[in-house]
Amino acid sequence: MIHTHIASGLLSMVILGLALSPKQIVVNLALVDMSKEEGILISPAKLIRMMSNELQAGSFKVIAEARESGNVGIYRPNRSAHVQLIKRILANVALEDILWEAPKKPQQVWFIRQFGANVNLGNIGPNDLIPLECLRLGLRGDTFFEHLPEALADGKRLAPEEVTEED
Repeated sequence: MIHTHIASGLLSMVILGLALSPKQIVVNLALVDMSKEEGILISPAKLIRMMSNELQAGSFKVIAEARESGNVGIYRPNRSAHVQLIKRILANVALEDILWEAPKKPQQVWFIRQFGANVNLGNIGPNDLIPLECLRLGLRGDTFFEHLPEALADGKRLAPEEVTEED
């Protein structure tokens, strides 16, 4: 069985029976559409409710959106992670149930440092798959010290970002 991921504006296409592009077909995933348009925001409470509803309906994972530019959804306009939003999501939805879109290398590094090498990441370009796997394995400078034994890494690891009230 193939499940489709339906973003805003595509529902009517599905009802009419029109074909979806391969980019919109996702197996056992549900897209929770966090507006992909700059300046249009969905409240964290509504987003969490939508994610929870999709999981209760049987979705294997839900996708936290970002778009290819990486500056909307779970990211701020400057492409940094929206830490407060991510923390609120994780207070209500299990980490392993979310596929985080991380189209840019700094975003991938942030998620790997925060949640470990096996964090579910999506919206990765085909040419970025091997570099991402190298990040996960600690074979690149961004995550190298995360994989060293404690005695060797002393003082070299970056501490996870602390959330401040202004986030």
